[in-house]
Amino acid sequence: MKISAQSYYGLKAVTFLAKESRVFSVKEIADGERIPYDYLEKIMQKLTRAGLVTSKRGSAGGYSLKRPSSKITAKDILTALDEAILPILCVMSNKSRSYCIMEKTCLSKNVWQRMQKAINYSLNSITLADLVYVNPKKSKR
Repeated sequence: MKISAQSYYGLKAVTFLAKESRVFSVKEIADGERIPYDYLEKIMQKLTRAGLVTSKRGSAGGYSLKRPSSKITAKDILTALDEAILPILCVMSNKSRSYCIMEKTCLSKNVWQRMQKAINYSLNSITLADLVYVNPKKSKR
C-alpha cells in the first residue's frame, strides 16, 4: 500500500492549519511545509470541496479549517484527496465491478479485508487535534 503525494501533502497542509485558528495563504502553507505551491493550490481546492477547509478571497484571503481539529480525522483528509485507501483493489466495495477473477474463491482475500478494517479503524481514530498536540514534558524544545 502506498499513500499518494497528494494525500501526504494534504495531511501536512491541514495539520499546518490546525496549529493556529487563523487564515493562511497558500504561500504561507507551501513555504511552511515545503510543498510545491501549484500542487498545493489543487489540493486545497479538493479539501474545500470536501468541506474540510474554507477559503476566503481577497488580499487577506487564504484557507482555514472549516470544523474544529478534533472533528476532522486522518481518514476524512485522505479520502477527500484519494478515492480510497486500500491495501489491494479487491477489498473495494463496488458491487457493480469485480476486480479479480478469483474474488469468490480467493483464500487470501480475508487478509486484505482484515487489513482494510484495521486501516479504517486507525485512520478514523486519529484527529487533527491528536496530530498537533505536543506534550510539553516530552518535547525537547
